[in-house]
Parts: sequence; C-alpha cells; structure tokens
Amino acid sequence: MAKYYVGQTKLRIRLTMSVNITGGSAKIKYKRPVSKTEGEWTAVIETAATGVIYYDVTTGDIPTTEFGEWLFWGEATFSDGGIAEGEVVRIKFHTAPN
Repeated sequence: MAKYYVGQTKLRIRLTMSVNITGGSAKIKYKRPVSKTEGEWTAVIETAATGVIYYDVTTGDIPTTEFGEWLFWGEATFSDGGIAEGEVVRIKFHTAPN
C-alpha cells in the first residue's frame, strides 16, 4: 500500500462512483482531518460510463497541518439538476519524513 504525505503534490486522486455520469460534471469533495473543514475540487471525468473521475493535487491542496485520515467522495451534477454521490474513500496522510 502506498504511503501519502501532507504537502505532497505529485498525486492523482482517482475515484470510481460506480454510476454512469455521462453528460454530467464532476467534483471530488473532501473533509480534512484536523480542521474538519470540507471543500471540493473540480474533477476530470476519465470514464463516464463507470463514473471514474480524478483530480491532480497541486501545491497547497494537502496542507502540512492537515495530517491524518482525509475523507474523499465524488459528486456528479447533471443538466436536469440531478446529483449522484459516490462512496467515501479514506486516505491517510502522514507528516513528511525528515
């Protein structure tokens, strides 16, 4: 199993929503472990038929003060106003090695 670190930027978060999201737009939503704040990133739809989405983490997305277990889930929104949400995925981020 891979080990992830806070402050890491060479990381792609990929989720499978297991629902067809053709014609929709997607987000990856998250909840931080320390501050408990929630947020979202605009996701790229990789495979609409199975709901595979991803987001490439950039500088500042995983702050060094937010180590611990992050919660991630996908959300798709459709033109008719419908929303589909995926299951929560837990990823543990460690403090950076010295």
